[in-house]
Amino acid sequence: MVANQQQQERAFQAAEVAVERALTTNIASTSTVTTVARTEIDPGAPDTEEFEYQLRPVGEFTPPASAPTGAVSAGVGLSAFHFEVTADGYAPGGAESEHTQGFYVIVNTGGTTLPSTTGLP
Repeated sequence: MVANQQQQERAFQAAEVAVERALTTNIASTSTVTTVARTEIDPGAPDTEEFEYQLRPVGEFTPPASAPTGAVSAGVGLSAFHFEVTADGYAPGGAESEHTQGFYVIVNTGGTTLPSTTGLP
């Protein structure tokens, strides 16, 4: 029973690693799905965990050009690109865990490219 819980925890952590890697990937497109095939976390190590993920754009939100009278808005001139990561973690013994995480990337409305997220913690 304890071994099953340990393997499930390892699969959970592997899925979290996949989400982390997806969030630190440089997003090249707001319209293309990025898929990473099943990958070992520690290649060559015995009984290592594996992960895979899919990063997909969901949509874009651009706030109104101006805030209503009497209101203050920090969003004027910005757009928010919405992305979703679906990550699967696998551990020895057949344990699996699936996680879904959504996030936004904020850019200037006049911007033509997304800011780099490579190297973020």
